[in-house]
Amino acid sequence: MELKIERTELEEALKVLSRLCAPENVTFEATKKRTYLYAAGELNKGRIRLTAKASEEASFGIPFEQLRTAISGRAALELTFKNNTLNIKSGSYKVALPAIDADQQDAEAQETKATAISISQELGAWLKSAVSDVALKPNALLSNYMPLGVSATKKGVSVI
Repeated sequence: MELKIERTELEEALKVLSRLCAPENVTFEATKKRTYLYAAGELNKGRIRLTAKASEEASFGIPFEQLRTAISGRAALELTFKNNTLNIKSGSYKVALPAIDADQQDAEAQETKATAISISQELGAWLKSAVSDVALKPNALLSNYMPLGVSATKKGVSVI
């Protein structure tokens, strides 16, 4: 698989995913028409569609920090996935990153089917105020993103 992409687009996608779910790994999934970047953390999952189109279908994972470091400060990027290795080229800069089997990574972050529930207006107002009360403002010790989860079951709703 070969993919040409601007560094700024890939960096922005990684930035969004890092704030959304603080992933250890990201997964590239390329089809003939679209390319996606997936990530999953302890509480959240994210998927970003990239504008670049791949030459062939592929699915593989890369350690998040290694990818972010490898593309930092580069211009246009040429990504090539071959033999379980992601080769990144930008001008005379070249780096090869070991890939992770995407099937194994997907099994670890299996998506569950979401079910819709209906809640009363009163419960909705309580939920909104509870989320506001739990949200923490960042300071020097905290990052810009604080994980916050809402668990809704038949027994009730709780803010984590």
